Amino acid sequence: MESRDGDRTTGRYFVLLPDGRKQVVNYEADQNGYRPTISYEDTGAGAGGYPNSQQGGFQGY
Repeated sequence: MESRDGDRTTGRYFVLLPDGRKQVVNYEADQNGYRPTISYEDTGAGAGGYPNSQQGGFQGY
């Protein structure tokens, strides 16, 4: 989500981290630069949806 008013842009996006948390970035950008505010939310997803490289999967060439 992003909005713009003249030279000022504000927005928000999130990233799901491998440990199951959600990293939320709210930002503002204008003539003074890019200023993010980062927070974290527990999604209750446990270890996330990424496979552990130590538990099978690709073993090399």
